[in-house]
Amino acid sequence: MAIGESLSKVISSRINTNSNGDVKRFRLRRTNQTDLNAICNMLASVSVDSNHFMQRLRAKSSFNEQLSHRLQAIDVGRRTYSNFKQLNDDYSMSDLLSVNGEFKAIIMRAVSNASEPNAWEEYQFDPTTNDSRLHHVMVTMEDSTSGNVVGFCEIGYLEQMQRTSEERMNVSDDSLDIPPMAEIEDAVNFSCGDKPNYAPAILNLVVSPSHRRLGLASRLVNFAQKYTRTQLCQHDSNVKLGLYVHPDNHSAVNLYKRKGFEVIAKSEEGLLYMTV
Repeated sequence: MAIGESLSKVISSRINTNSNGDVKRFRLRRTNQTDLNAICNMLASVSVDSNHFMQRLRAKSSFNEQLSHRLQAIDVGRRTYSNFKQLNDDYSMSDLLSVNGEFKAIIMRAVSNASEPNAWEEYQFDPTTNDSRLHHVMVTMEDSTSGNVVGFCEIGYLEQMQRTSEERMNVSDDSLDIPPMAEIEDAVNFSCGDKPNYAPAILNLVVSPSHRRLGLASRLVNFAQKYTRTQLCQHDSNVKLGLYVHPDNHSAVNLYKRKGFEVIAKSEEGLLYMTV
C-alpha cells in the first residue's frame, strides 16, 4: 500500500441516509482547517460539563491546538507524497521527510502538542522505521442540506495493549466493571521489550448533539473499520483497530461492543482499551 493512498483514498466516500438512491444528506469528506472550530466545539462539549464555561473554553483551545498541528502535517504530507511520487515510485518514509524539511518540522510540532502517547514520540527519524506512522487521517461528516459539520473521526497510531492469553476480558451488558489493574497487569504485555507496540486506533470520534440518534456515530465507526481493513491491514491480518474509552461512557462502550469491539485491558489512567 502506497503511503499517499492511505491519505487520499476512502475519505471521499459518501454515506447514504437510505438505500433507494434518494438525496444523500450526510457525506464524509476530508477534514479541512475551516472545520476545526465546529469540531473542537463538539469535542469540548462532550469532554466538559456545560456548567463549566471556562473549562470548556480551555478544552476547546487545547483540542484546536492539537488538531490544527496534526491536520497541517496530514496536508503537507499529502502534497509531499504527490510531488515525490511524480519523480520516484520507490520511496520510504525517510525519503519523504528528507525532501521536505517543513514536513519533518510540522510532524515534530504535532507530536510535541499531542496529549496522548503516540507512535511518533520515540521515533528518531530512522530510515529503517516502518512507514505506518504516516497512515493518519481525519474525516468530517457534513450535513449536505445545511453545510454544517455534524461529525468527526480521526484515525492514527496509539499504544496497543495486549494480553498474553487469547481470552478476552468480558464486560456484561449491565456492568462496565473490570478487574483492577493489579489483577491483570501480569497478563498485559507489550512487544519490543520495554517499548510499546503501536496499532491503528480511533483517536477521536464525535457527533453533534443536535444530530445524535441518527446512526451517524455508527457510520463513522464503520468508516474507521473499513479504512483500517482496506488501507492498513491488507498485508497483516493481525493488525487490529483499537481505541481507548472511559468506562463511564456507557453509550460509547455499548456502541463499540455492537460493532464487535472487545475490552482487552484497562490502562493506568483507567481507560478501557478495546479492539475489533
